[in-house]
Amino acid sequence: MRTRLSVLALFVVVLVICGCGGGEKPQQESPKPLDSGSEVPSPTAQTPMGEGFVEPEVVLPKGAIMVVLVSDCSKFVEMWNDSFVSKIADEPDVKKVWERIKQKMGKQGADPLNQISERFQQITGEKLENLKDVFKGAFGFALLGMGERSPQSTKILFFLDAKERKALLEKIIGNATNKIVEESKEMEGGPKHTIYEYEGCMIHKLGDGREDTYGVFVGTKWLFSTDEQILKDAVLRCKNLNKVDDGSLARDESYKKLRSQLGEGRVEALFYFDYRRFFDEFDKVAPDLETAEMIKKMKKDFDMSMAYAMMRIESGIVERQVMDWERMNEFLTVTDRPSPTKMLAESDDILAYGCVGFNMKNYWKFSLEAFRMNQTGVRMLDLSETVKELEQRLGISIDELLGALGERMEFYVCKPSGGGAYPEFFFTIELKDAKKLDSIVESVLKRIKEEAEKEGQKFEFSRTDFKGLKLTSVDINRLLKEFSREIETKESFPYELSWTVSEGKLVVASSPQTLKGVLDSVKSPFEAKGILKDVLPKCPQKINGFYYMNTPALISYLYNTFIPLAKETIKRIGLEMADMPEAKVIAKHCPHIWSYTIVEGRLQKGAIFTSNNSAVTPSIVSMAVAIALAYAIKNIEIANERATEMSVVGTLKALSACQWAYQTKKGSFAKTFEELEKEGFVNVPKVEGYEFVILGADKKGFSIVANPKKGSPFKKYFFVNETGVVRESNTPDVGPNSYPADR
Repeated sequence: MRTRLSVLALFVVVLVICGCGGGEKPQQESPKPLDSGSEVPSPTAQTPMGEGFVEPEVVLPKGAIMVVLVSDCSKFVEMWNDSFVSKIADEPDVKKVWERIKQKMGKQGADPLNQISERFQQITGEKLENLKDVFKGAFGFALLGMGERSPQSTKILFFLDAKERKALLEKIIGNATNKIVEESKEMEGGPKHTIYEYEGCMIHKLGDGREDTYGVFVGTKWLFSTDEQILKDAVLRCKNLNKVDDGSLARDESYKKLRSQLGEGRVEALFYFDYRRFFDEFDKVAPDLETAEMIKKMKKDFDMSMAYAMMRIESGIVERQVMDWERMNEFLTVTDRPSPTKMLAESDDILAYGCVGFNMKNYWKFSLEAFRMNQTGVRMLDLSETVKELEQRLGISIDELLGALGERMEFYVCKPSGGGAYPEFFFTIELKDAKKLDSIVESVLKRIKEEAEKEGQKFEFSRTDFKGLKLTSVDINRLLKEFSREIETKESFPYELSWTVSEGKLVVASSPQTLKGVLDSVKSPFEAKGILKDVLPKCPQKINGFYYMNTPALISYLYNTFIPLAKETIKRIGLEMADMPEAKVIAKHCPHIWSYTIVEGRLQKGAIFTSNNSAVTPSIVSMAVAIALAYAIKNIEIANERATEMSVVGTLKALSACQWAYQTKKGSFAKTFEELEKEGFVNVPKVEGYEFVILGADKKGFSIVANPKKGSPFKKYFFVNETGVVRESNTPDVGPNSYPADR
């Protein structure tokens, strides 16, 4: 429905532009307002959820699939600009990216933002840059349902408190509504605007009776929904802020757990997603798809919710991503103890660190199963044959290999010594059976050497002694070539993979020198700084993994080293990989990240934490807004396509009536549009993107088709004959047996 999509697109564009800049405050005007009902006093009682979130979480319903809450839109936009937009706006690479966007989106070289701004002003009568001050209060969004079989019947609820800028928002919404109705007058079955009273407020309905949208002002608060009952329930909650009913998000048990675990800092923004509800709704939308069994399995595996929050504390902005409520009370509480990320950042030589502890053999089987899923009847990536082939080539059993490994692994990625381009790395794995592992490794090296000699090539590895240990080294490029003979690259990794067994651990490093340095170290850098001692006891007892990334440095090294190699490799198999100058900008402004993981059966749970004053939130918001904007633009395209199709159907019906009028006067149906025009019945039909053709006509009947013009985005073909019934098809063979165009 064009109405619903247009309103949604309008709302998204407003949010996008408000995040990109300000502009002077507009002068107060006295527009003809939408009747908003009685004012609602601010609540005097506070819920345990924290100041700033009382109204949205009370107004929004519980049981939502997804919830987005922002306590103060203007402050959030300010933080967004300060921590992200202002830092990267003048970056040369960002400007290059923007130029690429303008070239792709811009019409005849015009700035796409200017096009959006012009269209916005045309619809609303208000300049786009004047909208920033509309977003003064809290904002909330809830996705409540995906509808049955129709993505257009998605159930949503928006909540926005415009505060003192209510008059401006009323003007924008009122003008936009009137413009949409005006532009749709010529369309058959176009949207109608109706107003009716509910609980002292005036609800505005816009639609054609099939896919409608509903909006209402309750005091300074604007509520918008695609479902009438959802909006009415929200009105009741909005008018009774101090009497929270059971239908409020504030009473949702999962949400209450989440909010209770976000510490004492003030939450500025929160995102909440319930996988269980999502998969339940997905079943309704597509119950007959081949993926039904896979979705059923995923519902079982993803029996959880995920949340992301941005909190303001004295030291700046702290961010939390949570996937398991029950075990994180202590870990998520904001305290005065030094930030682990700050201590980690002091270890400048370390780009990444991981400490993992789970059964390798079981996890390997789980990974294969997760890829395969062939028992569901869905064709997925099945690696079992690849594994069997690898086992045959190497003469080993993967299960035996994994069975020789223990349950704890640590890995490090470090800055290159001597100022080299490629990072160094090493990892250690506890062993259950060192002799078994040594036997397997020897067997593999022997088999690879024999295969190479059969092909007239050499495969060499070296053995050295170091402090009583046997060190084995092999050129990693030669090793990779044996495992991936189909892909060759001009580039090569400057690594000589080296390993040994020491104190019950397999130690593997990127070079003999790195390996010797590791074996010489008494303690890891983290242990020396007391980081593991400080962090790990705060984690749940069943923690399976702890990870850290010096993200800026890591991305820089990836960009300068591995991306060129990846581009060359991908090119060898017939694909192209675009340049990514954005990576350098991201590297400069993104934070250090640390996280932990819990593995229970087939499910991974955990939390992600970032350094203070980070740009992760703006980055995520930017990505979310970009996706939403893309979705809105796509929906606008769909809406325009539908509007055009409606126009074609109306034109064909008119042509059918004209043909009968012509036949009554002339005794035969017209064979050309010029004949109809000459008699004054109709002009030559014109609908942008379509071509109308009279295929045939005589005394008994006629047939007319409307075909998409070459190069137009439209896909449907239409047909009408003397019966007056318009029919449609997705193929050019549209005719009297095609389905009626029910519009």
